[in-house]
This record gives sequence, structure tokens and C-alpha cells, in this order.
Amino acid sequence: MAFQTMAPSSTRGGMCGEDDVINVAFTWWLIVFLTLLCAVLSFTVSVRGKDGHTYYYGIATPWRLVLFNHNEDKRHELADVLASNKLGWKDFVHAVFSAAVFMTLAFCDAGVQRCLVRSESPESVEAVAR
Repeated sequence: MAFQTMAPSSTRGGMCGEDDVINVAFTWWLIVFLTLLCAVLSFTVSVRGKDGHTYYYGIATPWRLVLFNHNEDKRHELADVLASNKLGWKDFVHAVFSAAVFMTLAFCDAGVQRCLVRSESPESVEAVAR
């Protein structure tokens, strides 16, 4: 949703010219930043506390889960949860595919295509049409 909101202003609706380096650079920056954000957000985790009503949010690391919203006195209560939620190979696969899906959707945008692919050859037009 952030990309769909910000892309038209960075691509000027697909009207980036050869001399419009700022908009081309901002469009690339937007795509790269949001792709990395998609990948990083794949490592976030939410766990339910022992009481069943409190949720804790954090990010998984190779060693343990690092929580964002907890008190230090709850750390001992959640020790088993913190140790059991580590990064695994499935998390990296999820991050790669999330980034790939985002990039696919981003480059399917007509404004991005017109802005970043300035000269069209008949072969490229035919490949995109298929």
C-alpha cells in the first residue's frame, strides 16, 4: 500500500524523462527500501503471554527472540518462549519470497515501467505483452 501511494509521485505518473535523474533515483530508492522492509518484516514475531491475554512483539534473531514491548520482570516468565523462537531456514525462505513478490508487483506498475524502461524495443514490447 505504501508503494501504491508513493510510486505515482516518484515516477510522475510514468513521465520521467531522460534528464529527470532525481525521480529515477527516488523510484529506485523506493523500490529497494520497501523490498528490504518486506524482507526484514518477515522476521517479526508475536507471542502470547502466560496469562493468555497479553501479546508481546519482537524480532527473531539467530540466538533468541528479542521483544519490543516487555518489562524486565517478565523476561524470566517468558524465558522458554524467548529461547524457542529463533531464526530458521524457513524464515529466510519467507523473507526471500516476500521480497520477490513485492518486486514483481512493483515492476508490474505501469508508471514504474515507463519511468525506468525509457526506450522500448519491439522485442521488449512483445515480451511484456505475453
